[in-house]
Amino acid sequence: AIDAGMLSGYGRERWEKLALWQAPDPDEVRLRALVRRRQELIAIRGAENSRAKAPGGRDLAASFKAVIKAVEHQIQAIEAAMRELIANSDTLKHRAAVCTAMDSLGPIVTAKLLASLPELGSLTRRKAAALAGVAPHPNDSGQKRGYRKIRGGRPDVRSTLYMPALRAAAGKGEFAAFYKRLRANGKKAMVAIAAVMRKIIVTLNARLRDAMIPQS
Repeated sequence: AIDAGMLSGYGRERWEKLALWQAPDPDEVRLRALVRRRQELIAIRGAENSRAKAPGGRDLAASFKAVIKAVEHQIQAIEAAMRELIANSDTLKHRAAVCTAMDSLGPIVTAKLLASLPELGSLTRRKAAALAGVAPHPNDSGQKRGYRKIRGGRPDVRSTLYMPALRAAAGKGEFAAFYKRLRANGKKAMVAIAAVMRKIIVTLNARLRDAMIPQS
């Protein structure tokens, strides 16, 4: 009863500032389920590949091959379902178009980002970087000033951003020039990649906020 009274008083005092709870969009819920299932299947495929390479695996090669083939078929089916859902969703279709307009982001990366960070487009720069797990944190000790590290946030988002950042490191994609500039200024490769990951999510958040698709 005391806790209920405190919560009631808190609500009365701050109702104008508190964000209203909104039920998750059904299409976003479905997309999250599909993305999660795809990740599970990829993990199963990886485990089967590892078992196939283990001692004694040669005798079971046909079994491993059959399971891996079946899992790959399921992955393809899940990816097709993801594309169909996005194409037919009033909620997701335009947001996905904004994402894929960035040449660093393909349809699978886009689906994973929309599923893992549906708040994109409604966040501040700092909040977007923090939730994505790419915000820099101090790594100091006494007089020593170490390289700042990225941590926290949602690990699924951070891992999803890694491959687009590697494309930039390879001289491809929208953020390649940014990566090269950081390296030319003396930044270590992994520090520059982390900065690219941060720039991708901050840029994407701004474009989704403005519902903007850059013109080529």
